Amino acid sequence: MAQPSLDDSVFERRIHGVREALAAEEADALCLFSATSIEWVSGFHHLQTERPVCLAVTDDSVHVTVP
Repeated sequence: MAQPSLDDSVFERRIHGVREALAAEEADALCLFSATSIEWVSGFHHLQTERPVCLAVTDDSVHVTVP
């Protein structure tokens, strides 16, 4: 069965919300390591293994670091 997909605008709104929260807290970045959190914010799905994956959101960029 195919997984339902969300429109890119959903993830854009979520990232915008993260950036608003960063500004409110005067924080420079949000780093996520949880596979479910990464997928919820960005739509990037991966299987969590012993190697960490990091999604970093700043006020002007979004990056994922994978081993």
